[in-house]
Amino acid sequence: RIDQFLASRGIAATGAASIVASGVNRTEGSRTDRPAEFVCEADVRQAVRSGQKILLDSRTIVTPAARDLGEEQKVFVDAR
Repeated sequence: RIDQFLASRGIAATGAASIVASGVNRTEGSRTDRPAEFVCEADVRQAVRSGQKILLDSRTIVTPAARDLGEEQKVFVDAR
């Protein structure tokens, strides 16, 4: 999952065959049908700036800083 996340950011992702969609559709400015796999603080800040929501499920990895900011800004949507 970490390799996929880094590859989605254009950072050394050796062996990552395909990038899985994150929970935020950055091109259309709306939420996707699939929950995010990994959420960092930068993802939350971007969602706040663009007025987006981030879809989470029980398997989503959320960094502590992202969790604090996301809950404060109410950008998380629970898919459970």
